[in-house]
Amino acid sequence: MMVTPMPDYDLIQLRNAVRRYALKNYYSDGWDILADHYDDGDIYELISDADAQTPEQAIQACLASVKRRNAERVALTSHRLSRSPFT
Repeated sequence: MMVTPMPDYDLIQLRNAVRRYALKNYYSDGWDILADHYDDGDIYELISDADAQTPEQAIQACLASVKRRNAERVALTSHRLSRSPFT
């Protein structure tokens, strides 16, 4: 049986994969936050900290941060709405 070697990805390719995924999924799970507010250094740090080697691993490495930020946004928005002077 022949084993096909996995391609090597550099950080730029992994970052690009994350950015493409964020744009494609802009309206779900908070990926808009990454697309609009994370700079390349933020993405590189998340990828490096997770030792991501593939685009899928890089996306998963960023997902936890994106979901956490989205949850914070939802909580903040809910809190603000519950204190609205118009209700």
